[in-house]
Parts: sequence; C-alpha cells; structure tokens
Amino acid sequence: MKKRTTWHLGAAGGVLLLAGCSAMMVPASDNPVVKVNQADSLYGLVRPIPATALLREAIPMLEAKQDQLWLGHAYRTYADFADIATRDTRYSGYFVSVGPLRAEDRFDGPKAAAQHYYGKALASYKQAEAQSLPANQPGTLVNIYFNGAIAALKTGDLATSCEMSGKALPMLDRLDAEDSKRPTKQQYSERHRVLQLRKDAKCA
Repeated sequence: MKKRTTWHLGAAGGVLLLAGCSAMMVPASDNPVVKVNQADSLYGLVRPIPATALLREAIPMLEAKQDQLWLGHAYRTYADFADIATRDTRYSGYFVSVGPLRAEDRFDGPKAAAQHYYGKALASYKQAEAQSLPANQPGTLVNIYFNGAIAALKTGDLATSCEMSGKALPMLDRLDAEDSKRPTKQQYSERHRVLQLRKDAKCA
C-alpha cells in the first residue's frame, strides 16, 4: 500500500512481534492510538484483515474518550484501504472478506465504502477542530486541517478541502516561528504537501 501523507505520528512505524491475540505479529495494546498506528502499518503490509480488526477495537475506545482527532485517523485509515481496493488487486480481493468497519454498514463495493468513511473522518476532524481551538496548539491544528483537507478532497468537497488546507498554512508559519530548531527540510516538506493538496483541490 502506498505510504499515505498523514501527520499522525508513528503511523509508518514498524510492526513488531506477537504479544497478544489482537492481530498476528502485532503487540497487543489497550491504547487505541497504538491500535490505529498498528492498523496503518498492517494495511501497508497488505494485511487488511488484522488491520481492520484493530480499528474495530480502537473506534469504540476513541468514542468513549471523545478523541475526535484519532477517531478521524481511524476512519481515514480504513477509507484509504477501501480507496486503494478500487484500483489495486492486492487489496480488492480482501475487501469482501474484510467487510465494513461496522457490522450494520452495507456498501456496494469499496468505492462506496471509501466515500462513506472519508465522510465520517471529515466529520470527526471538524469536531476535533472545535475541541482543539481553545488550546490553540499549532501542531495539533495543522494535523487536523491537513488530514481533514484530504478527507474532504476524497469526498469531492473541494470547498472544504481548500478551507482546511488554507487554515493549515498559518499553523505551519506558527510552528516555524515558535520552534527555531525545526529542520528546514521538514518545514519545506510539510509546506509542499499542503500546497500540493491545494493544487489537487484546485484552490484559488
């Protein structure tokens, strides 16, 4: 699975040895954030069955904590799997056996599932913005805006994608201004990703 452009830390981390029954070759954890990161890594290894099982465990835990940012990441992680299953035979063959995140959901193929869960991710990111604005932490907000802009773009909501990516840029300015030790390469890479996203969404 192609590496995804996200800023939720640790999502591209390595997969370790089995230490529980949640998913083969993944250490068991009661932390839903760890579960989402593990799922992301497993999807990248073309192992969507244990990856989806981890997301199913993580989502009710995140809901209970009202952690809308990581709930958005969980939905987007599954949406990315469904999205790539529309064009990559390594993943499309798994889609039927994996099924949706929630048993009550029914979809006519992976494209519909991707659209549904990108929409749920976007709704979570919007709620995460409302939760995070009082603290006014630029690192958290740029994470929300960047990932929310991607989810909006994937659903075809270009206006919202442009709005959220536009909000990400001043947060990057603040990060650079407040942390003089941020590597120049990192600053350029993050800004380039946001600007490319705005180009993809045909923002003014």
